[in-house]
Amino acid sequence: MKYILTIDQSTFSTKVFIIDEESNMLASSSYQHQQYYPQNGWVEHDGEEIYTNLLKAVSTLKKEFPELDINVLGIGQGASVGLIAAAATKDIARLFISNAQNIDFETIFKENADVGIYEAIRDYNRNFPEKEDYMLDCLSEIDILNYAKEVEAQVYYGYSHLNVRTPKKCQDKLLELLPNKEIIHYRKFEHEVLQEHFFDEFVLKELSVL
Repeated sequence: MKYILTIDQSTFSTKVFIIDEESNMLASSSYQHQQYYPQNGWVEHDGEEIYTNLLKAVSTLKKEFPELDINVLGIGQGASVGLIAAAATKDIARLFISNAQNIDFETIFKENADVGIYEAIRDYNRNFPEKEDYMLDCLSEIDILNYAKEVEAQVYYGYSHLNVRTPKKCQDKLLELLPNKEIIHYRKFEHEVLQEHFFDEFVLKELSVL
């Protein structure tokens, strides 16, 4: 029997599940993280708390399935959290990720790409221009470029080329640093279409032959 470990990284909690080949959920582990509301319409999180919660959730399930070959699928923020977990634990065999976020914040800020999911960076700088250096220092600490070289898992990266959320230049920096990777290019697919259909099909095909 083959098992898949999946991560659901949401606004309120980190949830990890183990499913079998027939999509039956066998076990789950969940940890909530603190919400911080610095002003109306804003919500912030402690990145270290999320990271720690992920490690705890994965470790909990590993105790129940000690022989489990862990394959992680992550999209967007989940891709970033999965990559950090792979760098830290070395227990993850394969990492299937797409449209990773939290990459190369300095470039995003300096080249005015802080829009969409990164708009909070621009808003913070507007409201607290005197804290620009502090902001960039904090962002550099959670930049996943810091962890890429430490990932020993085989990485499969679904790369959409249209309507990307994180600039392609930043994604390319990440891919250059990953030691073991296969890049699956989807040049005519927006990230929304990619993560809903085509990359999932690739992942299932790869897992079926393991």
